[in-house]
Amino acid sequence: MPAPSWGFTFGTDGEAIQYARPDSALYADARRLRARLGLRLDPRRGANTRIEATAERGWSPALPSEEYRELAGGAGVEWFGSGAWWELFARAGRRAPAGAALGIATGVPDGYRFYELEVGADQPLGAGLRLRVTANGRVEEHDDPSMDARSLYVSVELRWLAIPR
Repeated sequence: MPAPSWGFTFGTDGEAIQYARPDSALYADARRLRARLGLRLDPRRGANTRIEATAERGWSPALPSEEYRELAGGAGVEWFGSGAWWELFARAGRRAPAGAALGIATGVPDGYRFYELEVGADQPLGAGLRLRVTANGRVEEHDDPSMDARSLYVSVELRWLAIPR
């Protein structure tokens, strides 16, 4: 059996939302940058594991109060086998208004801690059918408890491959 391999992962991504008619209430332009650094263990058999740290910065040119900094860490496992892929990843972190780190009173929004669980699966069902499921559950505990939030996003796809592989 081949020896397990360790690897480092690094990635960056960003996004920009630019509205044709921005306003300060609902449709403000926004920017986000994220950097990830991780360690991955591939045992050559069974489940891969990884741990990851992320740093994110978000801002809106028209709404300085929306600027934030986020630090998070997480761990997960993924399995491959018989044409299937499954992943489970847990993450926790803290998001704070950018000025809060400098001791500046920023008003809204307040900072919060968050906890996330992501699940992904791509499973063959036979007869050219595949089931793909992605789900994300998140709990936010705000500095102002009246702003606490819970969310669950689920996507389910049933795919039929007309040309079997």
